[in-house]
Amino acid sequence: KPRYYIGSADLMTRNLDYRVEVLVPIFDADAQRVLQDVLDMQWHDNQKARIIDPLQKNEFVARRKKAVALRSQEAIQRYLATGKRPRYPRSNMLPAPRRG
Repeated sequence: KPRYYIGSADLMTRNLDYRVEVLVPIFDADAQRVLQDVLDMQWHDNQKARIIDPLQKNEFVARRKKAVALRSQEAIQRYLATGKRPRYPRSNMLPAPRRG
């Protein structure tokens, strides 16, 4: 079962070794569902999303032909206003083609 936390920083070593950061668990099932829904929308963004690869290249995610368009910021705003999750296929994500 997934565990959910919110905090003042991400859980990267650079943030935890030399600073004081606060993380707290999320126990409420409704809050966990909303958090997971928001994360899913961000992962499925195919309009403004970027992938930072191991070489630190910051490229746009290419949208597959006929894939449902999803811009996560707009989808999250609608979701929080209405409570309705957007529909999107699980196969929406595709790394951008390499250049040069």
